[in-house]
Amino acid sequence: MSSSQIWVLSTGAFVLALGSALFSAFETALFSLQPHEVERLRRKKTRIASALFGILQHPRKLLGALVLGDVFMNVPLVLICLYLLQSRRVPLLPVWASELFLLGLVVVVCDLMPKIGALLNPHRFVRLAVFVLVPLICLLERPLGWMLRFSDGLAEWLLPGAPRAPRSLNNGEMETLVEIGAEEGA
Repeated sequence: MSSSQIWVLSTGAFVLALGSALFSAFETALFSLQPHEVERLRRKKTRIASALFGILQHPRKLLGALVLGDVFMNVPLVLICLYLLQSRRVPLLPVWASELFLLGLVVVVCDLMPKIGALLNPHRFVRLAVFVLVPLICLLERPLGWMLRFSDGLAEWLLPGAPRAPRSLNNGEMETLVEIGAEEGA
């Protein structure tokens, strides 16, 4: 393998690792926001805040896009890194050891460290997450919807007696419950 091929593959692996780290940070930053923080951002009436509020209204779609993006970064990253590690004439490590090393590297560098950074300062990642995820969710809306319906059907088929999630109350039902609570002094 020529040095230019190694350079291109290494650059590709670096870009994929950066993308994987960002998707991990986005997930943690978005799902660690407290409701009062989201409400405070929404009251500012910025485009970012309204887009953030919009994607947080559909957490399953958001999580599906995050997982899909992370998988599309991690799978080629691992394949490229394994190819680079095993393409040398005299491998530095046996195959199992290089795979174990690579797994640890991907978990720590591309998953754990970005999550810690996002927990320490979620607001830093939220703006970039909205900028990246809103178009991605729009692009993947149909495939994500199909995958969610398929996984729901599969789960229902595999676990027929599993309890279902309770139905959400609409605004009228919620107002009625609040009025009843106010009348009873609760």
